[in-house]
Amino acid sequence: MSSSPQALFFEKQRYNLRWLWLIYIMLGAPLLLMVIYSSYGQLFVTDPYYSRPEASQWVLYSLNSATLLLLLAAPFLIHSLVLKIWIYPELVRVKLGVWYRREISLEDIQEVEALTFDPVRQFTERVRQKRAWLEKKQNTYSVRGRRAVKLVLKNGMEVLLGTQRPEEMEKILKPLVQEQRT
Repeated sequence: MSSSPQALFFEKQRYNLRWLWLIYIMLGAPLLLMVIYSSYGQLFVTDPYYSRPEASQWVLYSLNSATLLLLLAAPFLIHSLVLKIWIYPELVRVKLGVWYRREISLEDIQEVEALTFDPVRQFTERVRQKRAWLEKKQNTYSVRGRRAVKLVLKNGMEVLLGTQRPEEMEKILKPLVQEQRT
């Protein structure tokens, strides 16, 4: 944690995933109807057709519970896809979703540059170059847009921080990095 509790820069971005919600609803609604139908048919209908159930009630409850858990967890996972970037006088902190956190000391940064990039092309090039994928020479933290600030670290690694305000971030970071070098 930095000694200064006040961040010099903060940005919070969410994925713009309206199409993902549409896919979730199109796949989730039939799955939910299937869970309701299977539970109703086996537990409440006294038709002779259901007199010999295909699965025990325990299996039915387990499968339906797991399905409902997945259906309820998906919106939480979609909503948690948030990128947060803080710039403090000593470090840059990045948090992506609820799982990933990274701190980059300003002493480790060699160069700062605002740029525009193509995330799809960058990813496909890294996949084609298997060696580059294994060497991990570049990390990209971006959830929307094509604008970023590239940090070149002293160990040769490049870190792209996706931002909607790259000029402002670069304007804050460059003097801090220059100050750390001297």
